Amino acid sequence: VAYGKILPENVLRFPKYGCINLHVSCLPKYRGAAPMQRAIMEGESETGVTVMYMAEGLDTGDIISVEKFPILPEDDFEAIHDRSAEVGGRLLSETIEKIYLGCADRIKQDDSLACYAKKVEKEDCRIDFTLPATRLDCIIRGVTPIPGAFAYLGGKMLKINKATPVKGSGTPGKVIDISDKGDGYITVACGEGA
Repeated sequence: VAYGKILPENVLRFPKYGCINLHVSCLPKYRGAAPMQRAIMEGESETGVTVMYMAEGLDTGDIISVEKFPILPEDDFEAIHDRSAEVGGRLLSETIEKIYLGCADRIKQDDSLACYAKKVEKEDCRIDFTLPATRLDCIIRGVTPIPGAFAYLGGKMLKINKATPVKGSGTPGKVIDISDKGDGYITVACGEGA
């Protein structure tokens, strides 16, 4: 599970039942290092887990089983990670039994539907307020709690743990309201909304 190396063919062919992996996306979508984060960051409404036979390519092996589940509007990386672990553990156990009994599916991936989920870098976490507020909400949720979204205010880095798109307008990046209720809300204009 989450094994980031490509095994050589002689290793892949050695075990009697083959080598399998659990990948936290609905393959062939989001192959690569950060499928959970990228699915949230791209505004997907669902994701899932896939058990697959390992192949020499990156997450390219035949699919054995898939289970999808929704990405809720409040879900961040931590919530999807935890849900994937719960669903994936059960699915992996069921799939191992199917392989042993000889009744496991073997479905070729459609490479034309593949997209790459590259590792999340620090620059991916820096908030660009020229983007629409709804897009920034997805990015922030996708990198929360780690590595964490951030922006600069008065030359100081601020970590952003949660954001909610609201109506508002102004110069992107400009603070347009600060809550006086002590709840920590700061409203910042975005390319669209705030």
